[in-house]
Amino acid sequence: MQQGIAQEKFNSIKTLMKTMNWNPLQAMNALMIPEEEQQKYVQLLKQ
Repeated sequence: MQQGIAQEKFNSIKTLMKTMNWNPLQAMNALMIPEEEQQKYVQLLKQ
């Protein structure tokens, strides 16, 4: 279940980056993703 939640957050980050032309940090802040989780998503985006 946790993996599904993480995947949905990741998809939301990518969508905001594309549709709003935001950088990853702006998208994660808009989704209220805690700072301690943000690095994980930054690494996923680099793949």
